[in-house]
Amino acid sequence: MQRCSNCKRVFYCSPACQRDDWSAHKAECKQLKKVNEKRGHWLADASQRLRHFQVEQALRYLVVADAVGTNPYSRYPPLISFGRKCQVCFRTEFHAPEHDFTPCPKCKLAWWCSPECGAIFTDVAHTAEHCKDLSIVRTVDCFQATVDLHPVYIPPSSLSGWKDYKKRIFPEFDFAADVTSWEFRRAVPNAAQAVDLLATESTSIVATLLSALDIAIPNLARRKSLCIHVAGAAERELETQGMGEELLHYLPKLKTLTMIYVGPEVWDNGSEGHNFACMKECLPQGRRRFSIRRTMTYHAFTQTSTFRVNPPDLVAGFNTGMGEVDTVSWRNSLRVVLDRNVPAVFTAYSMMEGRDDTRLLRSMDAHFIKGLERNKWRGPIPKPREGLELLAVESSHYTNNYYFMIKGRSASYI
Repeated sequence: MQRCSNCKRVFYCSPACQRDDWSAHKAECKQLKKVNEKRGHWLADASQRLRHFQVEQALRYLVVADAVGTNPYSRYPPLISFGRKCQVCFRTEFHAPEHDFTPCPKCKLAWWCSPECGAIFTDVAHTAEHCKDLSIVRTVDCFQATVDLHPVYIPPSSLSGWKDYKKRIFPEFDFAADVTSWEFRRAVPNAAQAVDLLATESTSIVATLLSALDIAIPNLARRKSLCIHVAGAAERELETQGMGEELLHYLPKLKTLTMIYVGPEVWDNGSEGHNFACMKECLPQGRRRFSIRRTMTYHAFTQTSTFRVNPPDLVAGFNTGMGEVDTVSWRNSLRVVLDRNVPAVFTAYSMMEGRDDTRLLRSMDAHFIKGLERNKWRGPIPKPREGLELLAVESSHYTNNYYFMIKGRSASYI
């Protein structure tokens, strides 16, 4: 991969791809070059270097965000955060261009910048757990593929977790992962592991929904129709919407499933739903799966005719960060959910994020039908976050790591 010669943060596999991307990269390229000029903390006391580094990174994000008009959770922070840096002293290639950055031979995603830092790299900065997490991330990044699973119906409450799921629901899973990955092994030796991780990650949303439905609807196995609203939907939910098919496969009596994805980042499909039921197993049995997308906030959506025609059996919000980001807007949407007494499930990347979310809902007198707890159907791919160890919490986030459920208002509010 060749770097952009100007900003040195974006990579291309060929000159043709670089030319194709120039119209999109042009604006950010100038700003990323300015980011590279921000140097500073590496002479600080060793115990303070991580704190200095975090402050500097936040300032670097703002350089791009202010100029390009983006938010701090866009694609620009990864371009800044995940470049090479010394795991010991937190110099970047732009702090110390004269240094050679040596990667960890195992995960290849952590570096040291000098013999002095290399001498204490594994003892001080790059733990075995950190190396393991980054190894998983690298394996998945090298092999972006998904595998559809086809389980039979077993209530998720009877399963202990993913290992039990694969053993009882899909016993041929390992074989399928092995066969699917075979042609990629020359390029990616751990391709089978990548298939396993990516398939499980993609199934996290639907397994979490099944677990929530099992709690919210006593006669779930006998239901013939379901309508689920995904509030605050974004790229991740849309990428995995095909996994909604698994709800039809899990629930033997279910004939009609309607999934409605609502959020400012969702592209409107301008219809009342397309039928996506699989040809082989579902259509011959009269099963239908509709997908509807609306570009708006959830509280605005509740005022539309589409909402009136398709009232929810369950509302879901995945990794919303509502206790921290867009809280005012989320309050308006949550107020509608609470007033309508609809069961709702929410997930969070971390315990800390989940606590912020539940604190917001308690301030609105929400009635919790399941308190905040670790989700056994969380995604298995870690998202390492430097600095979390300073707060004595998990060093990695996970998709749908924690979850909780609400329904209506508390008795004291009513």
